[in-house]
Amino acid sequence: MREIIFEEKLNWDLKKHNYLDEIQDLTIFECKYPLTLDISKPTRHLVTVIDANIRESNYKLKLELFFDENEFSKIQLTLLDDEKLTEYDLKYFYLEHIKGALFDLRDRNKKKFTIRNYRVWHDTSSLRSSCKVNGKNKFIFGPLYESDRDEPLTEHILYFDIEVEARNIDKARTIAYNKTSELSAYLAVIFDVGIEDFRSGFYHFIEKNQKDLRTRRLRTGFIDHDLKLVVKDNFYGLATIEDAVNNNMSGFLNYSDLTNPNEVITQKVGSFENLNRIFEKHRLYKVQMKREDLSDEYNLNEVRYPGDSIQIPSYIGQFFKSIDSLLEKDRTAYICFRNACRLYNLSLTIYRFSPTAHLAYLVSAIESLSKVERKSFSEFVRFYGINVENDFIDFLYGNVRSGHFHSGEFPFFEYDVEINNTLDARFFEGKNDFMKAKALLRNVFANWIKTFLLLE
Repeated sequence: MREIIFEEKLNWDLKKHNYLDEIQDLTIFECKYPLTLDISKPTRHLVTVIDANIRESNYKLKLELFFDENEFSKIQLTLLDDEKLTEYDLKYFYLEHIKGALFDLRDRNKKKFTIRNYRVWHDTSSLRSSCKVNGKNKFIFGPLYESDRDEPLTEHILYFDIEVEARNIDKARTIAYNKTSELSAYLAVIFDVGIEDFRSGFYHFIEKNQKDLRTRRLRTGFIDHDLKLVVKDNFYGLATIEDAVNNNMSGFLNYSDLTNPNEVITQKVGSFENLNRIFEKHRLYKVQMKREDLSDEYNLNEVRYPGDSIQIPSYIGQFFKSIDSLLEKDRTAYICFRNACRLYNLSLTIYRFSPTAHLAYLVSAIESLSKVERKSFSEFVRFYGINVENDFIDFLYGNVRSGHFHSGEFPFFEYDVEINNTLDARFFEGKNDFMKAKALLRNVFANWIKTFLLLE
């Protein structure tokens, strides 16, 4: 039988720091895996066996950390089951689930940081209040500017303040960015609105003066007056107002050869001192939230449309605590739910570009969620849906999801548009089925959440 192995060099210097004193067990998805010493091979190594959910099946992987008197030289993963997987499966499982946990072991001396990240949604409505969520991961989210506009593609900026532990500010910002992405996916499901990363770019604007109109191409961005930051993105487009006024850039330039992309030369540009000073002083402050800002009557099953207000449900704290509990109790179920939320959010962010892609990703989100109960998509929809038609389920899974992803089909006429919709009966037929599909899939997702995460 062919051995399936993936390995990566570590080169952790044991002369500078004795990591052996700190590496006792590896924590992945709240599960601790004790590392034991094995001296049966010429190179000493620490070994453990971990559970891995890959391609929707469970496998056993042997994890080995090889070292000598000078360094930890490499990590190696070996598949202990059959040969259905490949080295690439092990590689990407390692990159997603193990590498970060491994570096957490190495970086034991951590401090608390409160990092702010920014996200954006496009809608008529903004949130009316900030909200603090207490749980395993304490965080605050809210509108940077509280203002609605009667235009469905109005950009609204959200801020997230997240408390993290890290060895330094750069690692803290990395952790906070990824946590914000996860939290955004969960909130997108609750609010039924797509939440995206904020990325600055150069766009065309029409400028009107006293005499005429003209087109200008300007960079987008905004000012966070609370932290006195100029924001172009969450990475190196973040600067204090003082640094921005003085045009002081900061960041890293990475150079690599396409023939050998693993060798990278990194050059630091400018200074992060002023920015780091702000985050080092920042804290999770008390949010002045009125009781009326939370909705006791929030209807999770209802499809949101542009123009509807966006309220924070009173059960928001319970929702996030239940997600933490799901991770501790059933790791596989947590991964399925997390992935479903990611797909749901993605479906909403591409909504304005393609109704077909929007529904295709919604179907995929429900399919991911159905794996929690090991049901097929159709079984799951029939169980959690209301007045479900079998032919309509087949249409959604076959024509929309599979037809779009596997054959490039667009059943909602994105490439056959009639400017005057009133003359096109197909538009109204398609619109009716589109709305029907959204209502059905929203109901299924909401009913599952109410059953497993919001049940009193």
